[in-house]
Amino acid sequence: MAPRKTSDFSMMSILADEYDPKVVLESQELWESFHNLGTEMIITKSGRRMFPPFKVRMTGLEPKAKYVMLMDVVAADDCRYKFQNRRWVVAGKADPEMPKRMYIHPDSPATGEQWMQKVVSFHKLKLTNNITDKHGFQTILNSMHKYQPRFHLVKTCDLAKVPYSNFKTFVFPETEFIAVTAYQNEKITQLKIDNNPFAKGFRETGAARKDKRKYALPPASKSGVLQALQAGGPVPTRLSGTDDDSEPEDSMALSAGSPGVGLGLPSSPCSPSSPPVPPIAADYLLQQQLAQYRQFHDMLLLAQSHLTTPAQLDPQLAMRNLLLSHLSGRYNPYGRPPSAGER
Repeated sequence: MAPRKTSDFSMMSILADEYDPKVVLESQELWESFHNLGTEMIITKSGRRMFPPFKVRMTGLEPKAKYVMLMDVVAADDCRYKFQNRRWVVAGKADPEMPKRMYIHPDSPATGEQWMQKVVSFHKLKLTNNITDKHGFQTILNSMHKYQPRFHLVKTCDLAKVPYSNFKTFVFPETEFIAVTAYQNEKITQLKIDNNPFAKGFRETGAARKDKRKYALPPASKSGVLQALQAGGPVPTRLSGTDDDSEPEDSMALSAGSPGVGLGLPSSPCSPSSPPVPPIAADYLLQQQLAQYRQFHDMLLLAQSHLTTPAQLDPQLAMRNLLLSHLSGRYNPYGRPPSAGER
């Protein structure tokens, strides 16, 4: 009996089965830890990266074929949520959604061999609530709505052909999250602090965070300020810490445009070394000075009480009055008080 021939169609099916793409989510246990609590992702006008970042590994790709990797974030349901009694509950109908963008991985297109040799990371994708955003690396979301990231694998060597090519979509339910402008669940905040090295600035949770942490100096900096004042030297001007979920370059970018991040004590407006103050920053600088005045309030009261005492009563009082006058003039936002001689 002659052997049965394999048809061309059957051979194609065998080849197709040989290359069956598989996708595995990186840091799956961490994602599940967040998912069990109800993952929250911060959205801002300038855009905020996700944490945990969305990363995958792939197997089963054709080594020589070229692929394009894409990701998008879509609404998980048609509800709006609120955090009540330490849990998320439905608060009503969802707001209209902006058209969702497909984020194309910057290494696309690349061969299957290249993709399978590395972790495919979408950490540069940012989440924003700015409906006028024109950046291609940001996706626009509504606060207090639930979303589901999706990963798409397209076999094509031409980005222009992506809309017309066959593709596979992979969804990981544990990556579902609720978009927020401030963390609501303190357990989520703590989990991010424990696992994200770039969340050093989080010290108070969600809506309970106070503006005072923007101006707070670490103990070492406070002692450095006092030592510098006593020695008549320059005052340290760098504050540490950031509340950014993303990587250092994002923290730097936010520092330039966000009040209270990476900023220090400004020099006295009367100081010769003070840089010119841009008019746009005057209001914020006044707030800073008010915060500094509150911080050094006790010392300023002591300074003002001594400034009313005649220097003749104490041989060392004149020098002390001079030092306290410098302190008061440097940190009092209401202007330098008159010296003992002027009174």
